[in-house]
Amino acid sequence: MIAKTFEKFNYTSAAISVLFLLGISIYYSTLEINWSFAESKTLNGILIFGALLLSNYAIDTVTRQVTIERSNRNAYHLLLYPLVVMSYPIESVDMRFILSSAAIWAAWRNVRIFFELNNNSKKIKRLFDACVLLSFSSLMILENLIMFTYPLLALVTANIKRDLKHYLIIFMTPLIILPSAYVLLSFLSLDSYLFSSYFFCRSTSSDR
Repeated sequence: MIAKTFEKFNYTSAAISVLFLLGISIYYSTLEINWSFAESKTLNGILIFGALLLSNYAIDTVTRQVTIERSNRNAYHLLLYPLVVMSYPIESVDMRFILSSAAIWAAWRNVRIFFELNNNSKKIKRLFDACVLLSFSSLMILENLIMFTYPLLALVTANIKRDLKHYLIIFMTPLIILPSAYVLLSFLSLDSYLFSSYFFCRSTSSDR
């Protein structure tokens, strides 16, 4: 019955998906939070909700052709994404993974749109946005730097007109953002929030 609601993209399917994500965010905010910028459960709940919404919106773009009318296609991904998130068993919340994954999905969305645009100035803007998002994701988890290979490989293999500016954006954006952010946050004594490692965290938790 509920799956039938998602046969078309409409306000009902979008509203149900948002309610699912809101419920997940409220539940996550009641769990132990291992890593976060804030101590407030309310603020963490808002951050989680915003990250999940951003991820779902990005998935909505990635799973469709931009030129297709949204009302004429199904919206099963709006149901599947909350169900997948809810089915993953967790005992605590690490905001690094939630925020960085949202940034990666949003970056993927921008890269997807980049390849479908014809205006070069708009293409550069989308690619720059994607690289900024991937840079911020890498600030939280260092291994996310490998995600820069996706736009680079896609640019090399795609059948599009290449521009030197595209390669400069991919290489220079993280080289500028990451050291600058490190210096600034180190000055503010917030460098402990930077460059975490997924493998390091796993080994630490296992040692306990």
